Amino acid sequence: MHKSGWTALPHPPLAVDDTIGELLETQERFDKAGRHAADCSLAAGKYGLAGLPLRYKFRLAWCMVRYKMSFDDGVKLYGKYVGNWGGAATRWRFDAKNGDTVVKSVTLCPSRKLHLEVTPSAHALREGDTYDMAAVRVRILDKNGSPAAYAQLPLQFAASGAAALVGHPSPRRRAAWAAPTSAR
Repeated sequence: MHKSGWTALPHPPLAVDDTIGELLETQERFDKAGRHAADCSLAAGKYGLAGLPLRYKFRLAWCMVRYKMSFDDGVKLYGKYVGNWGGAATRWRFDAKNGDTVVKSVTLCPSRKLHLEVTPSAHALREGDTYDMAAVRVRILDKNGSPAAYAQLPLQFAASGAAALVGHPSPRRRAAWAAPTSAR
């Protein structure tokens, strides 16, 4: 974690760029030099293994020799602390401290409870010399307000009364779009 580029603010936000921290020392068999293994895992998550900068490849080779790791061991560490596909969801706790006293604590983690956030660009439409429109943005969020990036939920939109959807085919036009066109 380090201070972000917002140095002009009296209390700038902190950038969380190390999601491993001391876990390799406390949960695995690594000593303080195991920081290199953590850095390599984070870099592999950022650049991918094929695009890993040369300095991280050298650090990875050093870690494999020092800790007698196989490539498979490195992949398991990556899966456990960075990739986490199929594993238990990571929970993050952020503590705000005033001196040594914790004044606020917030825990964030992925949630199965999702909801839609619907934000129109206008709440009232007025027909004048021409028609009026409003953009409606829909986001799927978890209970913490974070975007549910991997959610794939089917949504259907409909308008009633004098309103019509623009940019969305009507049922009649949808059938025409799906029908094959003949070559002329």
